[in-house]
Amino acid sequence: MSAGAVSPSGRSWPVAGRRNAPGGGRRGTPGGPLDGFVTGAALQWRVLGTRVMNLVTGVVNPLMFTVILVLPRRATLTGADVTAQFTGIVLASLWAASMWSAMGILRRERQDGTLAATVTGVRDPLVVLLGKMSGAIVFDAALIAVSTLLGMSAFGAVPHVGDPAGFAVGLVAVMLAGISAALLVGSALVVSRYGQQLTAALGPPVLLLGGMLVPLSALPRWLSWPGLALNLRWVQEFLRSAATGHADWAALGIALALSGAYAAGGIALFRRMLTRARREATLELV
Repeated sequence: MSAGAVSPSGRSWPVAGRRNAPGGGRRGTPGGPLDGFVTGAALQWRVLGTRVMNLVTGVVNPLMFTVILVLPRRATLTGADVTAQFTGIVLASLWAASMWSAMGILRRERQDGTLAATVTGVRDPLVVLLGKMSGAIVFDAALIAVSTLLGMSAFGAVPHVGDPAGFAVGLVAVMLAGISAALLVGSALVVSRYGQQLTAALGPPVLLLGGMLVPLSALPRWLSWPGLALNLRWVQEFLRSAATGHADWAALGIALALSGAYAAGGIALFRRMLTRARREATLELV
């Protein structure tokens, strides 16, 4: 198997799960787990840099949210309020972007005919997948954060952080929350023939119930309960508290616990998908 796979459309894609042996042979030579992770992340950066959808979700969406939420209130927002709006816009935009990038990796590879090559390569397919999803989340988050910061600065709304160290920890939690959610949702959707429709349907409920754009206090009490199960909701709570200088570490603990549960569920679904695919000869694995 060469280092690339060809989709049904004729487009050639590199496959992170395989690599050529030294001397140009066709026999795969496995690298360490870190090698597979880094290769998957680097591959995803190259792919996302050429996808118009990711440029739209990374630039247009955050600027749109900034115009709607910040511009009309810029004269009355305090430093902490500006930071709360900044983190809410970044998290909401990241969720919207990851649905079409990190969460859709498995679905797109299945459609392009490269999924079989990825999961049967010499590297652990889960490590490669985590690398790809991590690369996608970091790419989207960085692009969204820069776009949002530039947009808010243009309106004279500069974020203020009272606890920089806590805020930095919160940014790491953002990445972990995004990766774990992408793993869970992506693994669940890849086996559905309606994956693209379900992906689109997941956006509005999370944006509404996650407290990122709409304060939970503005929702009916019964409608705010589902948001408690969203890890991004608790990450937002922690980032808001860190902006005021009084970090809510309990909120961070809940966010990390939920992210761990998401990751465990995603890994279980992914392993189950591989086992079923190899047994039933589905997903073009055999």
